[in-house]
Amino acid sequence: MFDDLKDGFEWLIDQFWAGLVALFEGLLSIIPAPEFVNQARQYFLTAANYLEYPLYLVGMDVGLPMVFGAWLIRFIIRRLPIVG
Repeated sequence: MFDDLKDGFEWLIDQFWAGLVALFEGLLSIIPAPEFVNQARQYFLTAANYLEYPLYLVGMDVGLPMVFGAWLIRFIIRRLPIVG
């Protein structure tokens, strides 16, 4: 009996949050995007085109994943009770 009440209460909370999210999405869709947002998007895309080759030359496509992988491995090793 308590499980049914708990499930019903959880369903009610889920429906409330789904309705709240739908309401928020609806309100956001009414607000038009300013023109500078579209301009900023174009500037970022242009900058990405200009930065792609220099970043490739310095090896960011290979080096950045190596650095993040090393940080992740160090984090995992430090969590081991024997080593860390």
